[in-house]
Formats: sequence, C-alpha cells, structure tokens
Amino acid sequence: MPYNVICLTSTVLAVFFGATLNTLLLRPGTEQRMLAAGKYASKAAKRKRKLKLLLVIVIFGGLAVYIDPAVQEAVVEQLRGLGFLSEAGPEAHVPAAHRDPLHIVT
Repeated sequence: MPYNVICLTSTVLAVFFGATLNTLLLRPGTEQRMLAAGKYASKAAKRKRKLKLLLVIVIFGGLAVYIDPAVQEAVVEQLRGLGFLSEAGPEAHVPAAHRDPLHIVT
C-alpha cells in the first residue's frame, strides 16, 4: 500500500511540474512566430524569458526549502549571516502559548 501511494504521488507531482514548466517556458508556435516576425532578439522577449526563468528558479527553490530540512537550516544560517534573522531564531518571536502544542488556554 505505501509503495503504491508513493508511486501515485510521484507521478502526479511529475505531471504537475512538467505541465507547469511547459506552460511557463514554452508556448506552441511562439518561437516560430517570433522568428518569422524578426522579433526574437528584441529586449522585451529576452526580458520575458529571463523573468520566466527566474520564476521557475524561485518556485523550485522554495519547494526545496519547504521539503528538505537540511536546506531549511542552510537558508536560516545564511539569513542569520546576512543579518535578516536574529541569533535567537524565529521561535523567539512566537508567544509561549503558540509554541507548546499541548498548551490549553482556559
């Protein structure tokens, strides 16, 4: 049972990410139309392609940070080194009632 769930989930995620990348990066016939119109090398087209690539990098980078705890720790350490996070960490700003999941407020 768990193996089937893992296979099905991986397949669904692969189809989703493949469709997302295809939608973001490629459109059928776009390159042929741009080549025919001579606009392929325009600044707007280059800027749009760079923006799409940046969006894909941000999406998959965010996914990697969300999924992998080692990447999360590395990002937190980098942010602390740059001064965006305090040494106490993000937990220091959370009230005690929210930190303890078994805390019952009466």
